[in-house]
Amino acid sequence: ASQLLADGLKAQHRYGDAAQALREVAQATDNTHTRYELAHALLQAGKPQEAIEELLQALVQTPHFIPGYIQLGNLFKSLKLHREAMESFLTAFELDSKNASALSAVLYEALYACEWDRYEEHASQLSVLVRENVHTLPVPFMFLAMSSDRDEQLRVARSFANHACRVGKPLPALPAYRPRTDKRPRVGYFSNDLRNHPVSVNIVEVIEQHDRGVIDLFVYSYGPDDKSSLRQRIADAAGERFIDAHHMANRALAERI
Repeated sequence: ASQLLADGLKAQHRYGDAAQALREVAQATDNTHTRYELAHALLQAGKPQEAIEELLQALVQTPHFIPGYIQLGNLFKSLKLHREAMESFLTAFELDSKNASALSAVLYEALYACEWDRYEEHASQLSVLVRENVHTLPVPFMFLAMSSDRDEQLRVARSFANHACRVGKPLPALPAYRPRTDKRPRVGYFSNDLRNHPVSVNIVEVIEQHDRGVIDLFVYSYGPDDKSSLRQRIADAAGERFIDAHHMANRALAERI
């Protein structure tokens, strides 16, 4: 029952509550997969230190659990511990030498950590894997920092799109069009980065300069609220049309939009 509850809570993006339910599952069935799920929920709930503890216990139980090292790398990355993140991703790659996604994460963190020798050591391996078209290719956005080869970038983008869309369900038909009484142009912003982040630095004044008497403005934030002044400026500019969607389920958010 606790597992079903956790699954439902995660679908609603209620990760803090999901973590509590998963703790109950972990107490009843102490296994690697449960601790991995719990760590993911804790990370999404903004509790990275607790998530690291759970993952380390999972990896003690199953030292060759590749997803655990990937998640551990993501946790270290969220804490800006780039060398530790690099080593975690590298361990995952050493356990699966065809995992180009893990290798690209190694290179990405090596750039952050200014580990130029480590970057050069593995960069050519990534190019080989991309051209072999292995099934776990890098995230296209990350790969932009690693290659200027158009063919390689296209391969990576196609692979990512095929993977991301393979389980998608067709969307329902759009309702019949109803003419709007409000003749203002409708403009919407949708971002994970409305916080202390370069995206917000670049876009905050654009949003502030919209004349809401002329523009029908909506701003959707599906990222975390870092309580920064930058985020607050964006929220103030959008007023009641600033929607904090971080904990909204995907369907609910789609229907809201």
